[in-house]
Amino acid sequence: MKILLTMMVIMGILSACATPSQVLVNLDTGQVVRCAYTATTVYESQDQCVQDAKRMGFIEIEKAATTGISLTSNNALDQPIVATVRPGSPAYKAGVKVGDKIIGRDGRRVKSIGEINSMPRLTVGGDVEYKVLRNGQELLFKMKAIAISDALRIR
Repeated sequence: MKILLTMMVIMGILSACATPSQVLVNLDTGQVVRCAYTATTVYESQDQCVQDAKRMGFIEIEKAATTGISLTSNNALDQPIVATVRPGSPAYKAGVKVGDKIIGRDGRRVKSIGEINSMPRLTVGGDVEYKVLRNGQELLFKMKAIAISDALRIR
C-alpha cells in the first residue's frame, strides 16, 4: 500500500483518522502535512513519507510546543503583539491577554517579532517566561509549553 503526502488545514487534521505521529507541522511556515494511506501511489511506506517531511523542516505535531498564543506585528522589525490567546491554554491561565506587547522571553529582551522567531523553539513541558508590556506596565508570566496537538483539543 502507498502513502500520499497531503497538505491539510491544522484544525481539520485531528478530527481525521490520523495518529499524531502521522501529522507533521512546519513551525516556520505553519504548513501541516498528514501522511495517510490512500489509493494514490506516492510513497512506498508511511515512514518514507514522514522522513521526507522531516527533511523539508516538518516535525511531528506531538513534539511541536505552544503556550497558546499567536503573535502579530506590522513587519519583522516591529515589537510582537499578542494577537490571540487560546482559552484554557497555559498563556490564558497565566493571564496573558490580546494586545500585550512581548518585550522578553525566557530572560532575553525581545525587540522584534523576527527576534522571537529566531529564538530556540519551545519544547513540550518546557518552562516558558514572557515579559509583556500592558498599559505602560511590565508584567512577567511563567508557564509550561504544551503540545500543539493538546492545545487544539482545549475548548
